[in-house]
Amino acid sequence: MQISLTQGVFMKHCFLINPAAGKGTLQNALEHKIRQAAESRGLDYQIHRTTGTGEATLYVRRVCADGMPVRFYACGGDGTLQETVVGALGAPHTQITVIPCGSGNDFVRSFENPEQFSSIECQLDGVPYPCDLLRVNDRYAVNLCNVGFDADIAYDMNKFKNLPFISGSTAYNLALVYNLLKPLGKRVSVQLDTHTPATVNTLLVAAANGRFYGGGYQAAPLARMDDGILDVCRVDKLSRFRIAGFVRFYKRGEHLQTSGIQDVIHYDKCKSVRIQSVRPYRYILDGESYLSNDVTVELLPKAFTLSIPKGCLTRQADEKTGAVPIGT
Repeated sequence: MQISLTQGVFMKHCFLINPAAGKGTLQNALEHKIRQAAESRGLDYQIHRTTGTGEATLYVRRVCADGMPVRFYACGGDGTLQETVVGALGAPHTQITVIPCGSGNDFVRSFENPEQFSSIECQLDGVPYPCDLLRVNDRYAVNLCNVGFDADIAYDMNKFKNLPFISGSTAYNLALVYNLLKPLGKRVSVQLDTHTPATVNTLLVAAANGRFYGGGYQAAPLARMDDGILDVCRVDKLSRFRIAGFVRFYKRGEHLQTSGIQDVIHYDKCKSVRIQSVRPYRYILDGESYLSNDVTVELLPKAFTLSIPKGCLTRQADEKTGAVPIGT
């Protein structure tokens, strides 16, 4: 019998399966793989199917209450991971990881060999990794908070992602075209840390812990999840003609180095950013949509312990952007 330990103490393994993640087609097969892998190792494990928004947080809090070491596996998308992390905040004996089966799965894209997050065996052999977290007003995000054009796209993406044969990235592209038909740009006040606020006409603002969102768009190519720094990318209002060229480089994370669009790109590293507007605007946290006219995003250094498969810690810098990924 194999014993799972953390710092010499027995560890429990809790798998939270979101039956609504993705299109709900992978969960039964995933549960079978979990049982097979855990029982072959003689592990102490539980499988819990979530029943609705926020229920994962409540389940995690109940499990954490006994104070025993536990690793939680969020089997779903970035939203399921976020709920799991929130439930475990303040419980130092916990580790958290994600088995991606949502529509976007952007959190794991910041890691080398992200496909290993889908391997139960690799996950059971995971190693702890202190990870930063975003606090957004009274909510939290593990990956990214975005405001403006891309937030409207993410909201409208839900209209497309449940269609047959539509992947997360395809749904995002369809929502992109849909929003190009609407009025573009928002007038907002942006304040970095305690600096003087700047009133600007902006297309979008992304406050990032991770690098990717929207099914693979690399908004923050210089972001790291372990450096205690918030990456903020702001893009000035663009014409529809310029957006077409901008999106191509933005998706690949090449917008910081591409001539012809650098005049509209503002990329900063800070501890917090506040975004205010006269009219309420939509903002997205790990795929979930909210409305406000005043949002403050703060970076909480090493707020939780992530468990990652071995070999996923480092990532090579991008040759075109010069980005330094996490773990290097």
